[in-house]
Amino acid sequence: MKTKKMKTFMACLLLPFSLMACEREMVIPSSEVPVEIKNFVTEHFQNDPILQSIKDYVGLELTYDLLLKSMTKLEFNRKKEVVKIEAPVGGSLPNSVINQSILDYVLKNYPTSRITEWAWDKEGTRKYQDVELDDGRIDLIFDANGIFYRIDD
Repeated sequence: MKTKKMKTFMACLLLPFSLMACEREMVIPSSEVPVEIKNFVTEHFQNDPILQSIKDYVGLELTYDLLLKSMTKLEFNRKKEVVKIEAPVGGSLPNSVINQSILDYVLKNYPTSRITEWAWDKEGTRKYQDVELDDGRIDLIFDANGIFYRIDD
């Protein structure tokens, strides 16, 4: 009886870890990409069709990873919100995907630079926006409202 309880206890203890280890990527046709994501791509990346879409499960997290014809990469969370955008080598992100206060800050302080990557990140409980410039060395960190926080090198 004690052994059975111990096995049950161990199984319950290990279940969350086994779920975290489960990773599944599935290439999906464009027709299966959620409409909210398609609308985002259409609005901000006109004339840049989706080349590949991947539905990615890591543990209990679901993301949609897209590759556009221009080689721009986008990542969306399970709520179909964009969480990361990477421009292709030599390219930059369209202004329409960046918070206006971030654009203003970059234009004022780095007038010759272009934004090549944007992402939502977390530091503890604080959610922030991480922006990489085309020199590849400077990461600018902004709060959730687009207010400059620090340089992360």
